[in-house]
Amino acid sequence: MQSTRNILLAVFLPSILLAAALIWATTRPAIMTPITERVTSLVTGHETRIGSAWLRWNDGPVYAIREIDIADRLQASTIDLRPNWFGFLPGITMVRSVNADSGTVIIERTGGGSMSTNYERYIDQVSLTGIDVVIRRASATTRFRIVDGSGSLRGGTLSLDAVAGDGRVYFRGDGKLTIVETIEGDVTVEGDNLATVAEALGIAAPDVPPFTLNGRLAVNSDNWDLTGISGEIGDSDIGGGLTIYFEEPRPLIEAELTSETLDFDDLGVIIGLPSANEDGAELNEAQEAANTKYQQSDRFIPDASIDFSRLSVVDADVSYSAANVIDAPFSISAFNLGLTIEESLLTIEDFTANMVDGQMSLSGTVNAREQPARSDLAGTFSNLDLEEIVPDRMARGKIEGRLDLALTGSDFRTAFGNANGSVTFWAEDARLAAVPVEAAGLDLGEAVVTLAGQDRDDPVYVEAPCLVASLDIADGIGTASPIVADTEDSVVLAKGTVNLRDETLNLDVEADAKDFSWGTLMGDINIGGKWRDPSISVDASGGAAQALFAGLLGTLASPLAALPFFETGDGEDVPCQSLLRRARSGSSE
Repeated sequence: MQSTRNILLAVFLPSILLAAALIWATTRPAIMTPITERVTSLVTGHETRIGSAWLRWNDGPVYAIREIDIADRLQASTIDLRPNWFGFLPGITMVRSVNADSGTVIIERTGGGSMSTNYERYIDQVSLTGIDVVIRRASATTRFRIVDGSGSLRGGTLSLDAVAGDGRVYFRGDGKLTIVETIEGDVTVEGDNLATVAEALGIAAPDVPPFTLNGRLAVNSDNWDLTGISGEIGDSDIGGGLTIYFEEPRPLIEAELTSETLDFDDLGVIIGLPSANEDGAELNEAQEAANTKYQQSDRFIPDASIDFSRLSVVDADVSYSAANVIDAPFSISAFNLGLTIEESLLTIEDFTANMVDGQMSLSGTVNAREQPARSDLAGTFSNLDLEEIVPDRMARGKIEGRLDLALTGSDFRTAFGNANGSVTFWAEDARLAAVPVEAAGLDLGEAVVTLAGQDRDDPVYVEAPCLVASLDIADGIGTASPIVADTEDSVVLAKGTVNLRDETLNLDVEADAKDFSWGTLMGDINIGGKWRDPSISVDASGGAAQALFAGLLGTLASPLAALPFFETGDGEDVPCQSLLRRARSGSSE
């Protein structure tokens, strides 16, 4: 019996002492740091540097690692691992949980294929604070910072609060990387500008006002799918869904988006027009810049540049519809937009805006493959209400139109300043306010009589069976060819230029009365100055000559002094149908 006890002691005592020595050794950083470096390098296949590593006890064994750097894979200031004693068995992770703080995780996806990062093969539960995540793909690099994250890489609840660009991302879902290779859950993304969030994710989006988006996000091996979108961009609601395919050579965005109500000034930051947020909420940086530029300018065309670099980093197929539009120019009440982007070529397949009973349709391309960029636009205007377009109830009726423009330039002003093409509007059976028509021919007597007998809120109108306004545009100079209004009383003709480069007018307006009129000056009207502040002047030469002649006659007989201001009414109708046919066809002949 004694010998048996001695044998047992001889066998187990060294084992116990060895185990105690090993446990003691694991608590010594001087011993465990180089061992941990070597083992980590072998397992990951990447050179590893560690500041210190040792085993400590805190409700069980905790392996503490400080200042770890796995080349091109992971850096962290603090990692605490709780080992799994049965991690050697199949299907069980070696590490039960990891707490990590202040570091970077790099996930390499340049080869495509499985979404697995290998981390989930060794680790189950994670608790992360201040960890930058970099996902490298052949077509894009995604970057975001996990402010706080916890959950399982192998299945169960996974929660992340993260920062991407200037935006904040809140995710609550399930991660099952080794089973279905999908992380799916509810997500909220909010921030000052969607463009910065998109840039951080490796894609592109336009500048927009502050936003909040909610939806269901599925992160798959080759795409991110966001469905059931609801939220607000500025003062406009947004819904629908989108998918980001991380393809080569560029990511592809497919989106179908809708708004029940679009506040038009939310588009201001995109096109360089002023915008404001509801209830005076603070503007973002892009909105402030757009507003400042517009307020400092006396120009009509916005001083806005298109960031064509964004077109080069993403392809897209996007449809958007707004059921109701508020605060829009020209009484736009709804619109639909369909566009694609492919290799820096933006194609507007359809843009249709409803305007009261009428409609405006545009299509065309913006080619950023060339520098400067070239844009080609074609459009039609159908059944537009003149009363909504022309100020102060000066016209009534419906108007049609068309445009064909080729623009060269990377900002709106340069592009329009180099424009070539034509713009034409025409109307049949329109009605024009009588006073401006009479005044155009300086038919002062009839204008005074009309003005004296009418209600300012219900002006007197004259029939205009033919109204045509056509501009031939070359190098940013639009030449009237012609602008004609044929009314029951007068034929009004405007000739001259509309300058898109400096936004000035130089139009001479002539009129020939069809009726016998008193008070007509034999002079022309010139409309000049800036678009936003036009000036109207009268050619004084004819009027001065009339005044001198009237003075001479007045010395002979006072009633004769009025003769130079009479017009016999010999104006003839213009070839109306010919002008309308030319306008409809778009011909300049």
